Amino acid sequence: MAVDLSLLAATLRGTDPKAQNDAVAAAIGAGAEAVPALLLLWAEPDVARHQIVYALERIGDARAVAVFEAGLDDIDERVRAYAARGLAGIGHPGALAALLANLND
Repeated sequence: MAVDLSLLAATLRGTDPKAQNDAVAAAIGAGAEAVPALLLLWAEPDVARHQIVYALERIGDARAVAVFEAGLDDIDERVRAYAARGLAGIGHPGALAALLANLND
């Protein structure tokens, strides 16, 4: 299942949470195939970053390690939580410290 980057980007720039959830569910369903599109979207302005990190965390692909590491310092507590869980999911050595730090959020 190919991921339509332009549709995913447009949806994650929008304000409709249901549409965002549906788009993220489709990306998760696509699995590893969606990872390159999600990684590109991470760098885009005005996207629902928590949705991107959530999808990457659910997919559990090690290619997302840089996003997870960057997400640990995000202003949005959801991004920080998904990033910490993403690191744990891929077995990253910094996962435990990230998860413990996230408990204080």
